[in-house]
Amino acid sequence: MIKNNSQTEIRYSDLPVYEIQIDDEGNQGIRMISLVADPAISVMGMYFSSDIEQEFRFKSVKEQQIIVGPAMLTEKKILRKDNNDNYYYVYFTKETIYNCAHLFLKKHLQDAHSIEHQTPIEGCTVVESWLIEDSQKDKAAHFGLNFPAGTWMLGTHVREDNVWEAVKAGEITGFSIEGRFDHIKLSKQTGDPGAEFLDSLEKILGEIGKK
Repeated sequence: MIKNNSQTEIRYSDLPVYEIQIDDEGNQGIRMISLVADPAISVMGMYFSSDIEQEFRFKSVKEQQIIVGPAMLTEKKILRKDNNDNYYYVYFTKETIYNCAHLFLKKHLQDAHSIEHQTPIEGCTVVESWLIEDSQKDKAAHFGLNFPAGTWMLGTHVREDNVWEAVKAGEITGFSIEGRFDHIKLSKQTGDPGAEFLDSLEKILGEIGKK
């Protein structure tokens, strides 16, 4: 259960769900990639340093200073909270992710990065960008990453030493997108196992707490 702004308890599976879309004119979409400690998609990226270059057979001896991970996951429901403390889910379709990824590159935003959606930074550039087509055969699988088809993967080269030290220290673990989008509300949740699991888990823990 979760409480909204009126302190009314609502089951996770009863929260409203919005599909995120962008317009056809190119006025919306992603404007920046943020490096964060807690990715909104709850998936950590990974970084490549001299310690693992031999394992992945990188040719360079020096640190690659690249962080690789998913920026957008297909159909992944993300729990959000509005300015009035009301909770809801959002998700991106495969088609929307495709359009966002392509529009990001067309607008030449490879250098647009921030820290925790607050501080714009220089010295970070997207050097790899691809959409997963086959989870088993994709490049991500070679790094031990397994995501559904349609996921947008990024590789960002971090040239700023302070930012790279934060990556190695585990203070930065992944990507989080920011931009302008449309929210299309669905009439009803379509059987979200994750939300149902959270409701069931809370019920079990509540029963245990009574004993």
